[in-house]
Amino acid sequence: MKSFNGMKRWYLFQLVKILMCSYVFLQLTILIFKIISHLEVNITVFNFCDAFFTIRHYPNLYHQLMLSVLCSICIMSVIIFIYLSSSYHPDRTILGDAHFASAWEAKKAGFFDKEGIIVGKFYGSPIVSGGFEHVLTFAPAGSGKTTAIAIPNLLTWRESCVVNDPKFELFNITSGYRKTAFQNDVFLWAPTKINTHRYNPLQFISTNKHKRIGEIQLIAHTIIPNGQGEPIWYQSARELFLALILYLIDSDEVATLPNVYVISKRHRFNEWFTDLVENTTHLDPEFYRNASSYLNTAEKTRASILKTFTGYLEMFANPVINAAVSDSDFDLRELRKKKITIYIGFSENEKEMISPLLTIFWQQLISFMTQDMPTPKTEPYAVLCLMEEFSILGRLVNLKSSLKILRGYRVRVLIIIQYLAQVLEHYSKAEAEAFKNIKTKVVFALDSLEDAEYVSKLLGMRTKRVTQRSQSVGSNNSSSSHSHHLQAVPLMRPEEIQRLKSNDAIVIRTGHAPVKAKQYRWYRSSDLKKLPCGMVSVPKQNPMIIPFEKNQDESNSSNSIQKTIHDLETEKMKIQAEFLSGAVLNALHNEE
Repeated sequence: MKSFNGMKRWYLFQLVKILMCSYVFLQLTILIFKIISHLEVNITVFNFCDAFFTIRHYPNLYHQLMLSVLCSICIMSVIIFIYLSSSYHPDRTILGDAHFASAWEAKKAGFFDKEGIIVGKFYGSPIVSGGFEHVLTFAPAGSGKTTAIAIPNLLTWRESCVVNDPKFELFNITSGYRKTAFQNDVFLWAPTKINTHRYNPLQFISTNKHKRIGEIQLIAHTIIPNGQGEPIWYQSARELFLALILYLIDSDEVATLPNVYVISKRHRFNEWFTDLVENTTHLDPEFYRNASSYLNTAEKTRASILKTFTGYLEMFANPVINAAVSDSDFDLRELRKKKITIYIGFSENEKEMISPLLTIFWQQLISFMTQDMPTPKTEPYAVLCLMEEFSILGRLVNLKSSLKILRGYRVRVLIIIQYLAQVLEHYSKAEAEAFKNIKTKVVFALDSLEDAEYVSKLLGMRTKRVTQRSQSVGSNNSSSSHSHHLQAVPLMRPEEIQRLKSNDAIVIRTGHAPVKAKQYRWYRSSDLKKLPCGMVSVPKQNPMIIPFEKNQDESNSSNSIQKTIHDLETEKMKIQAEFLSGAVLNALHNEE
């Protein structure tokens, strides 16, 4: 039945309806003709044509047959008129005309386009959100959003793609096919695994001294957000972070986040930092300003600031994470120039620890994608950002403000969440509207009543004709009456949305009737399950434990102290020798 999927299947259903109507029409014509003519001839639908050619040679019977046809046409017209008038009565839409889309309406909405983000299955064919509109999917855990949304899109989207991959399921199933079939360069960045490609966010900081301060500050706010307590501690820690990053960039040191952590943990850090400020002049002026701001505080205050600072960088005490951010094997700025797929892998128990790193990654990606308008000649490829487990990415400041313009930069965003409250964890109610206003939404059976009520309102209201009957019974007589009135009712009540079948999905698109579709499970699709899926090889990193080194100045100071003690001992011996020689001379003088 593959050839009858989608609109072809809908056309087939319409043809079946027409044939059924034709069958009824012919049967009605034959019945009327038999009644008028009083013939006992066995005329059926199957021999009607032969009977017609025979009857037309008999004028009386032919006129009776034509009269039967005319009567059948009149009766069918009355039936169709009654059906249409009951279906399209103005009163039926006066309080709301919400309804689920037919195949024809789905086609007009663009769901049967050839390319786009797969959102479900309708009339046996996958339906997509075409163009460069974003898609928001919300469904609880275990409802099939990975198998019905994420994997089908990774097996059909041919251009560049960046994927959040919890549990590494997406990488294991789709990476091999994307490399061989779509000719994508495939990378897996898994910060907590030894087998991983590398990504160093500091390597992508602008070399322009006017721009790099803002980029470093954005990273600082991501790693050291405001928490409970006095904001001065977090602000001062971010100033220290800015100073150390500028030092690494402008010196011979390698600019990585682990090196920032190592420097802040060095022995007698404050003495080293003071010496650096006092004895150098070649670093960025902002380094000296922020370093001086830190050093000018009281000793106890410095200790608190440093403790806050190192606390937020504790993940970089892990040698495995350090290896994963020590360099970069891919360039985010080339996503539209080449076909590249980047999987960001993490496990459930690790996602909270590396959440700041994931936030930095996505913020840099969005910043690079919106810097310059792409030209088809130099940047011919579009980018799909598949954000599964969206809530762990933290607050993406530039995403909420860029959602409206990303489509102009040929970037599409597919956000997958479990419930809408996850968006409110990092954004205010007003900011969350930017995500709720995404044009296309996909809904599975929901656990949250609040989300179900929201979806019910999105689906709209329909007009329902309600009949009320009343009866009164008296001693002598009884009477009954009934009345009709119109009432606005939801297209689907919240409890009905919560009771959706496990294979059902509702696709809502602004400006069009919603589609009650089926989930497009990849392993149930004859087209997708036969694809040669698998995973690509990933390089193995070599984590190294950075040795702890004391300051060279301290060693020099220790040598200086030892030299001073030695000099004092020598001086002491000289004094004792002079004293003894004087005593001997006095003794000899007394004897004389």
